[in-house]
Amino acid sequence: MSVAGRAVTRKVATQLFISKRTVDAHLRTIFQRLGVTSRRQLEDHPGLR
Repeated sequence: MSVAGRAVTRKVATQLFISKRTVDAHLRTIFQRLGVTSRRQLEDHPGLR
């Protein structure tokens, strides 16, 4: 399961035993580091293939 693969935040949080807010915080950090602004852009990012 991956967020780039369109997994829902709640599902990711449940599977990892963390809160939705923690998932969101990590996503913000990842987006910033990769220079993307959406999950769609994350899905298409060449460094993640």
